[in-house]
Amino acid sequence: MRTQQQVQSQQQLQVQNRAQLKTQDQLLKRTRDQLKTQDQVLTRTRDQLRTQDQLLTQTRDQLKSQDQTKTQTRDQLQIQEQIHVQTLDQLKTQEQVQLKTLDQLKTQEQVQLKTRDQLTAN
Repeated sequence: MRTQQQVQSQQQLQVQNRAQLKTQDQLLKRTRDQLKTQDQVLTRTRDQLRTQDQLLTQTRDQLKSQDQTKTQTRDQLQIQEQIHVQTLDQLKTQEQVQLKTLDQLKTQEQVQLKTRDQLTAN
């Protein structure tokens, strides 16, 4: 048979065991809550990273579009410059034609004057 002291010791051990189990249960609950919080933080972080990735993709697309626009503008400017050079060349050609025409008119005028002088001399 067990003595009174053994029974009391066993009861104290049971009380201590229950207290330890209660403490462990509380620790498990806190750990579970912390894990839940960490999971929420991870989910938010993942969402933020996804959003940042989308923003980076949009920015990359915008930069690509801007670069294409810049290239198109450069091409258009080159074309306009070529047209400008061609127009200048045409103007020079027209100016030369006008000068030749003026020379021809002067020559015709001199011929007419000579002809008139000859006619009036006769």
